[in-house]
This record gives sequence, C-alpha cells and structure tokens, in this order.
Amino acid sequence: MLHGTRPLSEDTAVFCFRAVQELLVNAVKHARARKVRVSIGRDRDWISIMVADDGTGFDASEAFMREGGKKGFGLFSIRERLQHLGGSLDIDSKVGRGTRVSLLVPSKRNPNTRR
Repeated sequence: MLHGTRPLSEDTAVFCFRAVQELLVNAVKHARARKVRVSIGRDRDWISIMVADDGTGFDASEAFMREGGKKGFGLFSIRERLQHLGGSLDIDSKVGRGTRVSLLVPSKRNPNTRR
C-alpha cells in the first residue's frame, strides 16, 4: 500500500478486477490480440486503469448499441457501473489498429467528486 492511501473497498476492488478480466478476455477472444498491456495507477482518490491491445479494433459506438440488451460484464456493463460509481470510461479504437480502454474509478464511492 502506498503511504497515505487507504485500501480499496471490496466492491471497488472486485469491480476493477472484473473490468480488467473482461477487457483481457475481449482482447483475446474478439480482437485476437497478440499483445496486451495493462497499466494501473492511483492518484489520491482515483484509480486509473488502461488496457491496450494490438488486435483488430472496432467501432465503439456500434458495439455499445449491439451490446446494450445483453447481460453479463461486457463494455456496456462496465460503463454503466462506472457511471454509477462516479467514474468514467474512454475507448480509443480503430478497425485494424487495436484498442485502448481507459477507466477512471473513484477509490471511494462519492458521485459528486468527479474529475
């Protein structure tokens, strides 16, 4: 644990784990990525997570429309849960050029402390 930082709540830790797990599965299963990089950092009350791959890429807006009615822990669910926690999701993807997904997660639940 970093000096001066509090441990994450169990809910936040589980969310981060599940989100990264889903993004890694997507990179291998759907994007057929050969390389995936995961970066995790913490700045005061925020956790930043970035998952980047060299896979096939996709149109993010189309994926959200297609996935909206499904159950599970896909991109749509990650985005919805992050919004509920007061965080954000950013996807940078281009067909044929890979994908970078960035999550900004509050380390404690407080929807009024958005960055």
